Amino acid sequence: GDLALRLELVDEAARWYQTGLAWAERERCPVELGRNLQGLAAVAEHRGDAPTALAFLDRAAAQYQPHGIKLYLEQVIRKKVELQGIGSQDMGSSIVAVTNAVQAERPNLTLNAAPDGSITLMFTDIENSTALTEQLGDAKWLEILREHNAVVQREVKRHGGKVVKNRGDGYMLTFASPAHGLDCALAIQQALAEHEVIRVRIGLHTGNPTREGEDFFGTDVNLAARVADKALGGQVLVSERVHALLARAHPERFGEAVEVGLKGLAGSHRLYPVQWAN
Repeated sequence: GDLALRLELVDEAARWYQTGLAWAERERCPVELGRNLQGLAAVAEHRGDAPTALAFLDRAAAQYQPHGIKLYLEQVIRKKVELQGIGSQDMGSSIVAVTNAVQAERPNLTLNAAPDGSITLMFTDIENSTALTEQLGDAKWLEILREHNAVVQREVKRHGGKVVKNRGDGYMLTFASPAHGLDCALAIQQALAEHEVIRVRIGLHTGNPTREGEDFFGTDVNLAARVADKALGGQVLVSERVHALLARAHPERFGEAVEVGLKGLAGSHRLYPVQWAN
């Protein structure tokens, strides 16, 4: 299959991968099953069908995860990043690193859901952390990182949230309500407002994994991460859904909406900055 694809014999490659897939399923060989699914993803990509390619990659990752097969799992993640239109500049972002890990592992998020099944997602990281590391040196950066992480973890605990994933200075957090998530975001910003170096970017979105099914990790999680990625240091941005849930009770908290495009997601999206005294 790989050879046929290299020779641009796409239909022949697809037949070989399907044959290999059937064999791997019959013989219960998860690694070979995943490799053939990766091959079918490559065929779909060659045909210009990114959604099908992503679906095959998700199936491949599901084979690798229980067995800890990191080499091929990392290949899947890199290809998903490429197909979703995330550039090399994004790859250095802690938010992207956290998102990739969560999308690959698909942890159970319902433990911190609201009674209606909804979950408020929050992503956060330090603005320009790569440049700061180079500027300050490893020792000083680690000191700052510990200080930042202590604040995030303290405020998440205080506001009833849960840490889903942490990669360096990047966090994915969940809350049972958007109000608790927003209060936590503001507490983090206020705690670090006077810091001489740290400027935190925070984004929030509320989704429902029961209603949105398998698309939850591909849409809601990605949307929440992209909202945070649009924030500036010291800023909290929320999605239109979070704004709709909170603005009636606290209209004074929100600034004017901005229309933006979000990588990997169709159409334009309305985001709202949160007003807070810094």
